[in-house]
Amino acid sequence: MSSKKKYNWSAEGNYIPDIPAYAKGKHLVLQEYIKNWIEVICGHCVFGPQKLTLIDGFCGGGIYKDGEQLWEGSAIRMIRMVEEGLKNVQNRKSWYNPDIKFIFIDNNTDHTACLELQLKKLGLNII
Repeated sequence: MSSKKKYNWSAEGNYIPDIPAYAKGKHLVLQEYIKNWIEVICGHCVFGPQKLTLIDGFCGGGIYKDGEQLWEGSAIRMIRMVEEGLKNVQNRKSWYNPDIKFIFIDNNTDHTACLELQLKKLGLNII
C-alpha cells in the first residue's frame, strides 16, 4: 500500500487541500526556473522562438490552502512566470510577441475543472 498522500480538489472549488512544505519548495524553484528559462530562450538571441508550448503534466486544482491563506499551484505560477519573463524580454525587444500555449493535464477531471475555475477567478482565461 502506498504511503503517498493524495490530493483532491472539487470541481466546484469548494474543497481545496492543504499544501505540504515540500510542494511549496517545488513551486518556488519551478517559478524561478520558468521565468529565467523564458528570459534566456526568448531574450538571448536575435529573434527568439515564435511558438512555445508549456505543459504541466500533474497540474492539480491550481490552488492550495496554506494556513488561513491560499497558495497558488504550479499551473498558475507557470502562467505568471511566463508573463513576467516575457515582460522582461519585451523591455529589451518590444516587438517580440511569441505565440505561447499552455497544456494542463491531470488524471482527475475534478482537478482540471477546479483549475479552470481558479484561472477564471484570477482573470487568466487561457483554457
